Amino acid sequence: MSRLRRYLRGLWRMAEVNRTLFYFFLLRLGDALGLRRLWAFLRARPHPEPLTGPIALRLALQRLGPTYIKFGQLAASSTGILPERYALELARLLDEVPPVPPEDVRRVIEEDLGCPLEEAFARFDPEPIAAASIAQVHAARLRDGTDVVVKVQRPGIAEIVERDMHQMRLITRALETLIPVLRLAHPTRQIEDLRVQLGEEMDFELEATHMEQFARIQKELGNEDIVVPKVYRAFTTRRVLTMERLYGIKISDFDRIKREVSNPEEILLRGVRAWMQAFALHGFFHGDVHAGNFLLLPGRRIGYLDFGIMGKFDAVSRDRIFRYLQAFVTADVAGLVKPLQEMGAIPPDTRVEDVIHDLEALYAPFFTRNYRDIRYHEIFPAFMRRAARHGWSFPREFTLLTKQMLYFDRYAKALAPDVNLFMDPRVVSFLYDTMSAAL
Repeated sequence: MSRLRRYLRGLWRMAEVNRTLFYFFLLRLGDALGLRRLWAFLRARPHPEPLTGPIALRLALQRLGPTYIKFGQLAASSTGILPERYALELARLLDEVPPVPPEDVRRVIEEDLGCPLEEAFARFDPEPIAAASIAQVHAARLRDGTDVVVKVQRPGIAEIVERDMHQMRLITRALETLIPVLRLAHPTRQIEDLRVQLGEEMDFELEATHMEQFARIQKELGNEDIVVPKVYRAFTTRRVLTMERLYGIKISDFDRIKREVSNPEEILLRGVRAWMQAFALHGFFHGDVHAGNFLLLPGRRIGYLDFGIMGKFDAVSRDRIFRYLQAFVTADVAGLVKPLQEMGAIPPDTRVEDVIHDLEALYAPFFTRNYRDIRYHEIFPAFMRRAARHGWSFPREFTLLTKQMLYFDRYAKALAPDVNLFMDPRVVSFLYDTMSAAL
């Protein structure tokens, strides 16, 4: 009976997805034809805001819930997957996710901690500081007076994600069969990567372990100015994560940071180098350094938040990255091919000469242009299109690593415009020397 119930729920969910997408398609069509404005006029109501394609897609993903919201967030942050106007609109999903009702938050906490909310916390703010696709964060105070934040998972999210991911796998497999050219983009592999990532993000005990490991690495390296929130294990479970509250400035608040510190370049470089050390020495790196997770703290310290997405490289993979870096820094395009082949990024039957030719065309701006003239929003979409056309498939960790470098580069453009994170010796030589010592 339970299998039949899951099957029927799956059919209902698929119908819901199709109904939602069709509904917003009709709204978008009505907007393009002027029907929404006509309807508002006939009912003597204010003219509605224009409903563009990107807005309609964002609203549809919001209505479909956490799995689709996360899918939209990942698509928005993956350079080259979507046109820029779609990526910019879907980026709003990072901040505009409807919160869970307070009574549901209370129920999750009390079920997991095994006691009333008031027994665990002296104060708990029912209004979330932030709401995301998987969880939301609340300010609270422990009974000993310690200010904390409590990350609470959305109720029922695990079941919803499992059901949605199963359907996404079925859909992508069907599309690959019907449209063979789509196989070059490896959609089934992308969905599987998303499934693995979501599974890790929904395990807050694992995230707590990541936080403690990253903090331990920074302490061993002597990076006392790198701060990771302390985890309170007594109030942490798979669905509830209680941690120290950090007060700081988002790295994207560029004007305020420039007012607070006289040398923002030095702040940025310290943060980047600490992140690189964890990667180079331990194959372990923060995999989501968007602005909300990278803070300037009092005392010129740097804080890292949200360890749900982490990258992990074994020694063999780090060696491949090291050789790739060597080739990149020396503009040895032919030298890039071997480590890419070893990563499995390039199909074995691909002609090496064709790969070298493509890489020369793609990487030429890094070697020939002034840093300020490099337009990543043009280069990386071109790279992704060419990769899809030739069937290149980069490992999840490699893509995740590259994405973080793009985040850091975005901050450097604003705070340290003379620093080219891809070529600056204070960054590249540091990473090169650190990896040489580790390997």
